[in-house]
Amino acid sequence: MVTTYWSMAASLVLHGAIEDQMFADVNSEHIMVYARLRPFLAELRGLLNNPGYLEKLEQVIMQMPDAQARLARFPGPAKDNAGAPKGPRRVA
Repeated sequence: MVTTYWSMAASLVLHGAIEDQMFADVNSEHIMVYARLRPFLAELRGLLNNPGYLEKLEQVIMQMPDAQARLARFPGPAKDNAGAPKGPRRVA
């Protein structure tokens, strides 16, 4: 799953294996993934029974000086037919 990849990459940044500015300069997919899931993180963390879900990714992004500007570049969550944000759903 793409979220576990970006969580692992964020851990590498936080532990100094990858310099944080270099990581921020060469990609932005991790920011898009976080931006799309951000409105649902509390719910996802509860559903997954994992209070630390995407915590490392969140730390890496939020410590960037221009974090809010970068997050604003990406659309929020997908919308349903009524225009409401689609949230997490259980799949059997």
